[in-house]
Amino acid sequence: MRRLWPPAYDDFSIRVWAASFAILLNLVGAVLIFRGGLTDILWWFGFPGAFAFVPVAGGGIEEVDGWRAWCGFAAWLLANGVFYYFVARFFIRLFQPVNGWWPEKRS
Repeated sequence: MRRLWPPAYDDFSIRVWAASFAILLNLVGAVLIFRGGLTDILWWFGFPGAFAFVPVAGGGIEEVDGWRAWCGFAAWLLANGVFYYFVARFFIRLFQPVNGWWPEKRS
């Protein structure tokens, strides 16, 4: 556990924590949206994925049906996952302990 928490010791643990945060946030958001709770607020969490949905599906949510809609939703989830992965990685690296920032004395 010492290598995994705090999530700032090495690159692998940073990637694991960022990926797990992105997956968890997307799953919770998707469950709450599909259950009908807090939909207005949760659409803001899905906003980065909307940029991927429109070109892949070929239109807005109301205009698309069939296989293009499923491809659009897959692109939506993938774009959200990538976006929140980098957000989590940024915040984890923000609190990473800094080593070797002072120049060493030359003798």
